[in-house]
Amino acid sequence: MTRFLSNLRLVHKLAIPALLLLASGLVTLMTAAHWHDSFERQTMDIVDRDAVRFELANKVVTDLLAGTLTLPLPPGRPLQQLDRSDLGSFVELILRDPDRFRGTRTELASDAPTPAEMCRALSAALGREVRFAETATADIGSPDMAAMWTFLRTRGYQADIETLRREYPGVGWTTFSKWAERALASSGRNPGTW
Repeated sequence: MTRFLSNLRLVHKLAIPALLLLASGLVTLMTAAHWHDSFERQTMDIVDRDAVRFELANKVVTDLLAGTLTLPLPPGRPLQQLDRSDLGSFVELILRDPDRFRGTRTELASDAPTPAEMCRALSAALGREVRFAETATADIGSPDMAAMWTFLRTRGYQADIETLRREYPGVGWTTFSKWAERALASSGRNPGTW
């Protein structure tokens, strides 16, 4: 099933635009070699981007297993985050009452902990100390990821979390602490099983 979903995502990223172009009659004829080269280039762009993301995520997890949360943020800078279950609950609200949301734009975030607060939550969930270490954005190898962290270090996301919690209480709005407890409890508080 996992392989099927992975293949479906790849088809979605690459083939759907081509199918839409074919269906709409907007395709220009290309040689098979040109189509292959274009497909290969797009595929490698996705693979390279995902490999960089995986490498960065792997570094964060490896450092966390060693007792350190490493992020390219100052220790007091809030980082807005959205729990996937909260996103799903909000999407359900939209699907159940689309007229309520028609023509609106709503920025979402479940919580906005600082790295110092994240360390306290992770320490509590793990039952051992996790300390914070700020890394430099200049050390990030991917220009896209460096741009993202530069944005997060400066303006960052601007969701109005208090209003979201007040106007949509049924979503649940998971705090980082609750997420950490839930995520780490499933591993038996043994980070080696993540």
